[in-house]
Amino acid sequence: MDHDLPQQPGSSSSSGSSESSNGQRRIVKMFNVSEAQVLLDSIPTDYGPVEELFSGCHSPGQYFTTFFDYSIVDDLIFQTTLYITQLERRVSTVTRQDILGFIGINIIMGYHVLPSYTHYWCEDF
Repeated sequence: MDHDLPQQPGSSSSSGSSESSNGQRRIVKMFNVSEAQVLLDSIPTDYGPVEELFSGCHSPGQYFTTFFDYSIVDDLIFQTTLYITQLERRVSTVTRQDILGFIGINIIMGYHVLPSYTHYWCEDF
């Protein structure tokens, strides 16, 4: 029984086939630079002046709050407090600073890898 996937039109030069461990053939789609360029060229770039969006931003925090405003932070505070209450734990006050600090640490953890999670919270560095 042949379980080949149907091949897309024009993909013969950018595909290869291989046989899996159970004897079934599968088609592997390879990256094709010319197809990617056509895709990139088809993306419109006239979505308005981006400079106006950031005209009042003078710090990284201001750039961040352009996309992640306080209404989102306030919703996170509400949901965090609700979650703590549902766990029947003592409710401590969660502030905007707490949420923004937590998000900031998570962003840093995404691009600056340390040996242990405890290093992100350590004050000795």
